[in-house]
Amino acid sequence: MPSCYRRCVVRRVASIVVTSLALGCSSILGIDGVYDDAPQNDASAGGVGGSTSGGAGGVGGDGGSITGGASGSGGVPSGGGAPTGGGGAPTGGGGGTAGENCVNGVDDDGDAAIDCADPDCQTAGFVCAPPVPNGFKGPYAFGQGAGLPGCPSTHPTEVLTGGDIVSAGPAVCAGVSCGCGPPSTVGCSGVTVDYYGDTACSGSPKWTKTPGALTCTGGNFVHCTSGCAYPSAAIVDYGTPLAASACAATSSGSPVLPAVSWGNPARGCAVSKAAAGGCSAGTCLQKAAAPYQRVCVVASGSLVCPSPYTQKSQVKTGLNDTRSCSCQCNSADLACSATVKDYYGSICTGSGTVLSDSCTPVQISNATSSETRYLLVTNHGATGTCTPSSPASVGGVSASQTTTVCCLP
Repeated sequence: MPSCYRRCVVRRVASIVVTSLALGCSSILGIDGVYDDAPQNDASAGGVGGSTSGGAGGVGGDGGSITGGASGSGGVPSGGGAPTGGGGAPTGGGGGTAGENCVNGVDDDGDAAIDCADPDCQTAGFVCAPPVPNGFKGPYAFGQGAGLPGCPSTHPTEVLTGGDIVSAGPAVCAGVSCGCGPPSTVGCSGVTVDYYGDTACSGSPKWTKTPGALTCTGGNFVHCTSGCAYPSAAIVDYGTPLAASACAATSSGSPVLPAVSWGNPARGCAVSKAAAGGCSAGTCLQKAAAPYQRVCVVASGSLVCPSPYTQKSQVKTGLNDTRSCSCQCNSADLACSATVKDYYGSICTGSGTVLSDSCTPVQISNATSSETRYLLVTNHGATGTCTPSSPASVGGVSASQTTTVCCLP
């Protein structure tokens, strides 16, 4: 028994006069002034630091705090309580580990090992992937097979999608409508005007004239000598189109494109952030769970896999998607038309008589020999419309390239 302890007990039994000395010993022993053999359960406070290294941390008792005692005042962090408190977590006050961040290149837990070199990261599945060969990209987590799920949460960025063959349904054109623009400009053969000897345009025409467009065309009519007079009516032939005419197809609405699927689908996935260290060479990479457990590099084209990424796969990647809905227009149903006016007694002035392709009476004179009439043609040309087809599904999908995938054995 320490001498100080013996002195305190003796003086407490012998006389109450030595109270101040007893209290001083109580402070030294860490008791409350009354001798008590029972264990102390309050382990939340460490000893008072008596030197720059700090006092010894308090030891957790049964049912004590989940952490060791606090560091001694003035002490270094190692002066904290040991993680031996009953039920305590392995985080002694000021001296425990908060774990290792495996992607920041920093020794977070103070064990002189960073990232892949730290056992905590190795337990979490981090491995040193060899350097990426020239011409390749990666390293990535790679998976291939039927029912392949999306990228795992540990490797959320999809960098490659493909498979052995690509397929997709045709465009669905139910929401697409077709139309036709106006026909291209087409000319017509010349206008012909036939004049008849009665208002019913019966028999053969008495006189035929082919006036030029935009030119006032005159001509003499010969009358009979027995009092009859003609012409008394006329019919216009507007001519025929000189060529066929097409219309530009138009469409409105959007097709629905069914989803694309890959046979024996493949997918490459990257981590959000690459690890910074702990490897003598290459990259510290967390391995993904199945079916993405393979660590691979990729390159476009059909290439030889370089060591140590020697396990080769070739997948089709990229899409040429030409699916759409097509609209067509038939040849325009064209007809020629014009504005044709007959003038009597004036050189294409005044209102005139508008002629058409049906029998139209014209003014006649009482002359018994001849008279002069004039014709003026304007707005001569072909007009018409095109009929649109129904929308038709066209095009398809195909892979745009081959990608070589090289994985670690």
